[in-house]
Amino acid sequence: MADEHEIRATSDHTIAIIERLGQIEHDKRGVALGSPEFISMAAEVERLSRLLFRWSGFQMQLATESASAVSRGDIPAEPLAAVQPRPLDRVLALWREAQIRLELAKPGSPEADAAATDIERLREEYHATTEAKLSEDETDGV
Repeated sequence: MADEHEIRATSDHTIAIIERLGQIEHDKRGVALGSPEFISMAAEVERLSRLLFRWSGFQMQLATESASAVSRGDIPAEPLAAVQPRPLDRVLALWREAQIRLELAKPGSPEADAAATDIERLREEYHATTEAKLSEDETDGV
């Protein structure tokens, strides 16, 4: 189960995908119809749209799981805006730990599957947290 920091990172990543889609669509309006650049931009919109669709399914899974986690008291019942992303060094440490678990696990075992799932989730959290930090820095004029 993801904690509130991972759920926040997932939300941040979704926003970044949506913003990138919007930017490409905006830029595509200034490109000649039928040009290679127009086609390339349309392909990128399609790729990002598919990613967004998969990501929204993951968000729905996390949202459903969060209801149980809140009722158990595992995570606080607070708005995502109040949750700060986990520090990147903590995400990296957890990611490395999951990689070690995967290396030690028997291939195809439940332990290996769990470690692989954790690696993917933490990779995405790292990516989302990094993107959010970069966006924050750009907004702050850093």
